[in-house]
Amino acid sequence: NLLDNLKKQYPAVVEELVPGLMNLGGVQKVLQNLLKERVPIRDMVTILETLADYASAVQDPDALTEYVRQALGRTICSAYLREDKTLVGITLDPDLEQVLAGYADGVRQGQAAVLPPEQLQRLYERLEEWTGRMAQEGMQPVVLCAPKVRLYFRRLVEPKFPELPVISYAEVPVDISVRSFGMLSLS
Repeated sequence: NLLDNLKKQYPAVVEELVPGLMNLGGVQKVLQNLLKERVPIRDMVTILETLADYASAVQDPDALTEYVRQALGRTICSAYLREDKTLVGITLDPDLEQVLAGYADGVRQGQAAVLPPEQLQRLYERLEEWTGRMAQEGMQPVVLCAPKVRLYFRRLVEPKFPELPVISYAEVPVDISVRSFGMLSLS
């Protein structure tokens, strides 16, 4: 049992977290979310401590996952760093990010918010171009974006780009420099 194993290894954190702040299902959902995006979950202390820090104010497993991702930022980014410790990625045009933020807010309020099909198709085509260019130059394609749109953008592109890492700027440690390979826009 996951909880029993965690209790043996991290008794203080687990007792603070489950069941007082979260149930086991919530913890499992956060871990599943992380694994789905290939985020290593070896650092269980950081994961559990972050959940304990935020679970009293936030119940949504998706929102909690975003906080955990920020705490695991160095681990997430290290897989995509160049030799000069630079994180190179495709960035989002500010206008596109603003449009996505509006849709993301709608989703958080329980609305079915989806880009119109022609815009979604254009987004897929442009993203295909940029990821192809990065791959041609021997780089792992990565998208960098604002924290408030990261999850929404990830879910938007997941059907066509299931392996594409989407990293928020809040996940990038301060000692790692970021460089834009190109800017994704709809225009």
